[in-house]
Amino acid sequence: MSYQVVVTFDLVDASSEQYRCVRGELSSMGLYSFVIGSNDRTIDLPHNTFQGDMYGSSSGELRDSIRNRMVEAFRRCGVTGPIFVTVGGDDWTWGTTGV
Repeated sequence: MSYQVVVTFDLVDASSEQYRCVRGELSSMGLYSFVIGSNDRTIDLPHNTFQGDMYGSSSGELRDSIRNRMVEAFRRCGVTGPIFVTVGGDDWTWGTTGV
C-alpha cells in the first residue's frame, strides 16, 4: 500500500556540514524538503521537515522502518536530537500556507 511519510526533527548543536549529511541521508531514503503541488508547483517545506511517498505493508511497519533508518542516519552523521515520524494512509491530504 502507498503511504505519505512526513518526518521532522531537531539537531542538537549540529554544524552546517552535519545538517547537509542528514539531508543527504534522508534524500537517499526518498524523503525530500519539498512537495510537488497542483500544476507541478514545487512547495518548500518548513525547516527540518521532509516527506516522501512510500510503499509498505502497514503504516506502523513503515513508521518503525523510517524511524530506525533515521536513527542510523543520525549516528552516521554524528548528530543527536528528537525525531518525529508520521505516516498517512488511504485518505491523506496536505495543505500549506505562508504567513
